[in-house]
Amino acid sequence: MDAFVECEKCAAGTYFILLQLDLEHKHFDEMEGVYVIWCGDPNPVALRVDYGYIRNCLANGSNDKDALPYEQDEIYVIWGKVDRQFCGGVVS
Repeated sequence: MDAFVECEKCAAGTYFILLQLDLEHKHFDEMEGVYVIWCGDPNPVALRVDYGYIRNCLANGSNDKDALPYEQDEIYVIWGKVDRQFCGGVVS
């Protein structure tokens, strides 16, 4: 069975810069799902693909030691709301 995860983007259709997110916004209240943190162009490098409570995961991701070699304004994130029971399958 194929599934589609609708991921969040900025209103302009661009990706979010991790350190510019307002993780206290109500949008993230109780949100569970999957997320990808990566270093941007021209050669993208995935830093983390995982799932959980999005607010907590992204707060931890912004302190990720693996991301330190990259310019902070080039670390992007995208996430999508997924029921907990399906998160592991989406990520793997």
